[in-house]
Amino acid sequence: MPVLFRDISFCECGRPAMNGASECRTCYEDGCRRRWREDYRFEASLGSAVPVKMISPRRRSLFAPPRGF
Repeated sequence: MPVLFRDISFCECGRPAMNGASECRTCYEDGCRRRWREDYRFEASLGSAVPVKMISPRRRSLFAPPRGF
């Protein structure tokens, strides 16, 4: 069955959109991954009873001369 070019809708990125949607499959999956990652980070942060300690970067101490030099 032939499809007319004017009947194809396109995503913001320029790819053809999925049937009945406003975005292409790649953008849809990227959005889902982003949402899943945020949900996982939120759930992981609620489950940890131990507060997270900030790491002091070692690059400065390794490559910079000591203070007072």
